[in-house]
Amino acid sequence: MTLSRLSLANYSKFYLKGVVTYAAWKTPLAGLEYYPNALPSTDILSSETKGQWRDTALLLMNNRNDRIIDNFSYETDPQFQVTFNRQSAVAFARFYPEEPARYALSYRNLRVDILGL
Repeated sequence: MTLSRLSLANYSKFYLKGVVTYAAWKTPLAGLEYYPNALPSTDILSSETKGQWRDTALLLMNNRNDRIIDNFSYETDPQFQVTFNRQSAVAFARFYPEEPARYALSYRNLRVDILGL
Protein backbone atom coordinates (compact mmCIF):
# COMPACT_ATOMS: atom_id res chain seq x y z
CA MET A 1 0.00 0.00 0.00
CA THR A 2 1.36 3.44 -0.89
CA LEU A 3 -0.10 6.63 0.52
CA SER A 4 0.74 10.26 0.02
CA ARG A 5 0.76 12.42 3.15
CA LEU A 6 -0.15 16.07 3.36
CA SER A 7 0.39 17.90 6.63
CA LEU A 8 -0.83 21.44 6.99
CA ALA A 9 -0.01 23.58 9.98
CA ASN A 10 -1.93 26.74 10.86
CA TYR A 11 -2.59 29.23 8.08
CA SER A 12 -1.85 26.79 5.24
CA LYS A 13 -4.74 25.86 2.96
CA PHE A 14 -5.62 22.87 0.81
CA TYR A 15 -8.12 23.47 -1.98
CA LEU A 16 -10.12 20.53 -3.28
CA LYS A 17 -8.65 21.07 -6.75
CA GLY A 18 -5.32 19.80 -5.39
CA VAL A 19 -3.62 23.18 -5.05
CA VAL A 20 -1.71 23.71 -1.82
CA THR A 21 -1.05 27.28 -0.70
CA TYR A 22 1.33 27.64 2.21
CA ALA A 23 1.12 30.64 4.50
CA ALA A 24 2.99 33.57 2.96
CA TRP A 25 5.21 33.91 6.04
CA LYS A 26 6.53 30.33 5.66
CA THR A 27 9.69 29.68 3.64
CA PRO A 28 11.00 26.56 1.87
CA LEU A 29 12.80 24.32 4.36
CA ALA A 30 15.28 22.75 1.90
CA GLY A 31 18.81 23.43 3.13
CA LEU A 32 17.60 24.86 6.44
CA GLU A 33 16.68 21.63 8.23
CA TYR A 34 17.34 21.72 11.97
CA TYR A 35 18.17 18.13 12.93
CA PRO A 36 21.20 16.21 11.60
CA ASN A 37 19.24 12.94 11.31
CA ALA A 38 15.71 11.59 11.58
CA LEU A 39 14.74 9.24 14.39
CA PRO A 40 12.94 6.09 13.22
CA SER A 41 10.18 4.74 15.44
CA THR A 42 9.98 1.25 16.92
CA ASP A 43 6.30 1.88 17.76
CA ILE A 44 5.04 3.82 14.71
CA LEU A 45 1.44 2.58 15.01
CA SER A 46 1.28 3.24 18.74
CA SER A 47 -2.02 3.74 20.50
CA GLU A 48 -0.12 4.42 23.74
CA THR A 49 2.15 7.23 22.53
CA LYS A 50 -0.08 9.78 20.82
CA GLY A 51 1.33 11.48 17.73
CA GLN A 52 4.08 8.92 17.08
CA TRP A 53 3.36 8.83 13.31
CA ARG A 54 3.14 12.64 13.07
CA ASP A 55 6.24 13.32 15.16
CA THR A 56 8.34 10.78 13.28
CA ALA A 57 7.27 12.25 9.92
CA LEU A 58 8.04 15.80 11.08
CA LEU A 59 11.53 14.78 12.23
CA LEU A 60 12.17 13.18 8.86
CA MET A 61 11.08 16.33 7.03
CA ASN A 62 13.24 18.56 9.26
CA ASN A 63 16.57 16.70 9.13
CA ARG A 64 19.61 17.29 6.93
CA ASN A 65 20.81 13.76 6.11
CA ASP A 66 18.08 11.11 6.00
CA ARG A 67 15.70 10.83 3.06
CA ILE A 68 14.20 7.42 3.83
CA ILE A 69 13.60 5.77 7.22
CA ASP A 70 12.14 2.41 8.16
CA ASN A 71 9.83 2.39 11.16
CA PHE A 72 8.33 -0.67 12.82
CA SER A 73 5.26 -1.51 14.84
CA TYR A 74 5.84 -2.62 18.40
CA GLU A 75 3.37 -5.48 17.98
CA THR A 76 4.91 -8.58 16.41
CA ASP A 77 1.89 -10.70 15.44
CA PRO A 78 1.73 -9.29 12.87
CA GLN A 79 4.52 -6.73 12.77
CA PHE A 80 4.53 -3.92 10.22
CA GLN A 81 7.36 -2.03 8.59
CA VAL A 82 6.35 1.53 7.70
CA THR A 83 8.78 3.27 5.36
CA PHE A 84 8.72 7.06 5.12
CA ASN A 85 10.32 8.43 1.94
CA ARG A 86 10.78 12.18 1.47
CA GLN A 87 12.78 12.10 -1.76
CA SER A 88 10.01 13.87 -3.70
CA ALA A 89 8.53 15.76 -0.75
CA VAL A 90 8.70 19.49 -0.09
CA ALA A 91 8.38 21.33 3.20
CA PHE A 92 7.77 24.91 4.27
CA ALA A 93 8.37 26.16 7.79
CA ARG A 94 8.98 29.12 10.03
CA PHE A 95 8.35 30.37 13.54
CA TYR A 96 4.86 31.82 14.05
CA PRO A 97 4.90 35.60 13.53
CA GLU A 98 2.76 36.20 16.64
CA GLU A 99 4.45 33.49 18.75
CA PRO A 100 8.21 33.38 18.05
CA ALA A 101 8.70 30.35 20.32
CA ARG A 102 6.33 28.16 18.23
CA TYR A 103 7.43 26.51 15.00
CA ALA A 104 5.12 25.54 12.13
CA LEU A 105 6.10 23.00 9.48
CA SER A 106 3.93 21.91 6.54
CA TYR A 107 4.85 19.32 3.95
CA ARG A 108 3.47 17.40 0.99
CA ASN A 109 4.32 14.28 -1.04
CA LEU A 110 5.75 12.18 1.77
CA ARG A 111 5.56 8.63 0.45
CA VAL A 112 4.54 5.97 2.94
CA ASP A 113 4.87 2.23 2.28
CA ILE A 114 3.37 -0.26 4.74
CA LEU A 115 4.57 -3.85 4.65
CA GLY A 116 3.37 -6.72 6.82
CA LEU A 117 6.30 -8.83 8.07
